[in-house]
Amino acid sequence: MSPTSRVREHVLKSDWLLLVAPGCIWGASFLFIAEGLEAMGPNAVTFVRILVGFATLAFFPQARRSVDRSLTPKIFLLSIVWLAFPLSMFPYAEQHVSSALTGMLNGANPLFTAMVAFLMTRERPTRGGLIALNVAGPIQQKYGVVPLIWRAQGLAVLFTAPMGVPELLTAEWSLWPILSLLLLGAFGTGIAYVLLAIAAGRIGATRASATTYLMPPVALFLGIVLRDETVALVSIAGGAVCILGAWLMNRARHRPAAEKSL
Repeated sequence: MSPTSRVREHVLKSDWLLLVAPGCIWGASFLFIAEGLEAMGPNAVTFVRILVGFATLAFFPQARRSVDRSLTPKIFLLSIVWLAFPLSMFPYAEQHVSSALTGMLNGANPLFTAMVAFLMTRERPTRGGLIALNVAGPIQQKYGVVPLIWRAQGLAVLFTAPMGVPELLTAEWSLWPILSLLLLGAFGTGIAYVLLAIAAGRIGATRASATTYLMPPVALFLGIVLRDETVALVSIAGGAVCILGAWLMNRARHRPAAEKSL
């Protein structure tokens, strides 16, 4: 094997790690959310996880690296569409359905997004969920990952504080919910976002989004094994069909581009 081939193989393996790690971390996050809800309300869970993620990245010196002020609107957008809004929805969902089912449904987001986009615009389905990755990728290539994510998290902390702090003050603390929220924040809202942003910059936003498909099986396994959750077979089958449809849609969308490059 030539040196060039070995380098390419090394890059390929590292890229796979960048895709697998966030998917596994976020798959486990649904378990941590469920445990956190045992001690506090959904708004407090969101606020704590973002705050812990923000504090985790603060330990990286490069987080305070200066960023062009003209990027403030994009960072503001990331703080909403990638952090504050979606992370607020998951705890609310898990108040009504199991962590396993929530994780499975989240894996089908690309399909749901495409369906809504088609009904509203009659245009060819697109991956609307890639907004944040498409914004993050070019910025991180120039300034690095940590400054971007850290600033977006700081804004998200402010956005979620008005509803999160009151619930946090009335929380009933115990050991496992505390540990779960610390893991959720440090890994699920800190390290995983950094890994995915790196992947978006190295291999593109669309390929990086493939990590989504790892979340459902991880969430399903942990929910059943560790929380003894019961998920109906029809729900598992339905979730699997949705995820398969999202994967096929993504594959079909990029096949013409691949053929054109040949």
